Amino acid sequence: MVNLAQRVILLKVALLFGMPVLAQPDSNRFQEPLRRMGLLPSDLAIRNDRWETAFTLPFVEGLLQNPVGVPEVIEPMAHRAAGAKSSAEWVRLSAELLLVSTAAPAFSSPAIPLSSHLRSALKKPVGECLTAIARAQTLLDQAVKSVPAKQRGPAVNAWRNVTANQANAAELEPALRKIRGFELAPLVQAAIVLTQAVDRVLPALTSNVGKKSRRLRWHTTLGDVLVAEGAQQEFSSKDLEGVVLLINQSSAVTYAGPVAAASRNQIRLVIDSAKDVTIRCGDSACAGSGEWGIGLLYLPMRGGIKRIEGGNASMGSGLFGVGGLWITGGQVDLSGGSSTQGSGTFGIGFCSVQSSPQAKYRARFAGQGVGFTQGIGLFRHEGDGGQFESGLSVADPREDQAITSMC
Repeated sequence: MVNLAQRVILLKVALLFGMPVLAQPDSNRFQEPLRRMGLLPSDLAIRNDRWETAFTLPFVEGLLQNPVGVPEVIEPMAHRAAGAKSSAEWVRLSAELLLVSTAAPAFSSPAIPLSSHLRSALKKPVGECLTAIARAQTLLDQAVKSVPAKQRGPAVNAWRNVTANQANAAELEPALRKIRGFELAPLVQAAIVLTQAVDRVLPALTSNVGKKSRRLRWHTTLGDVLVAEGAQQEFSSKDLEGVVLLINQSSAVTYAGPVAAASRNQIRLVIDSAKDVTIRCGDSACAGSGEWGIGLLYLPMRGGIKRIEGGNASMGSGLFGVGGLWITGGQVDLSGGSSTQGSGTFGIGFCSVQSSPQAKYRARFAGQGVGFTQGIGLFRHEGDGGQFESGLSVADPREDQAITSMC
């Protein structure tokens, strides 16, 4: 049985891919709708002047060759994504679509020391996370290094314009040509290493919550590790600086800064077991954002209220990187800008919200499951009564259905 979210996805695909085939220029039944949208019949014709790029995906090319058959291909994939029990399953699905091998090369990582003050129940899960980060860091560095430093900035700026609906084709095309050597495989493999480790340790972290209020921080070769426990915790931007792994086990938490936001060569992994979570990062990227890096945020505790307010490239956004947000239960309220809540460009962005009735989502452009060039964007909402406010804040006057907002 196809749920409502899957039907919406299938409808979007049918509209985006099916109309050019079904609508013929001389079809009278399209004349009035086209007139209301300010379009001509020729606008629906199949374009032969499509911009060719070296970054096409065979999977997507297959869909474009046979738009009428899209539902038959998408429906089982939607079922698979909707039924995923772990974040690693989503990354593996993304790797298949990107035709990227999930098998990371074997190499040894040095042991990362733990604080002697760390509770015994946390030593194994924290140690496993640090081992995974060490392995993933090597792979991430390989992916970033594959593009010369002087080419990274122009490529990111060009794509920021696209994901903010301010595209400049003259700027984008040369930027793309210069990054043809980008190695996507090690980036995806790094994400698999991390998500598999988190999936393994989540049960231990959610069942061994400490009662005593305290905060423990120590430095490693990877970056700082921060472990917090107690009734209430608050983290500022300064608290989050340099933290590669943050594990919070308080009952309630407030973040006033870019939590789980990774920039170049960075890994930012946050596992927060609080029931009540508030994140405010203004216009900054946060809550699972990766730009030439990997940022992952897990909120695995059921119940409570999860409220996140972020800027562009937040809540599961990967731009030459991987960003993920994984929420299990509670009253969820997510508000972001462009390229948010499951958006991927030359990488993977995923946003999963499970067991959350009356969840609220707001996105301005290119969000809630959008993939651009060499990118996969995954979005899942599970629960009755979800409210979606998405689309261009300044709508295209030619069409009132906001199809061009890519949400």
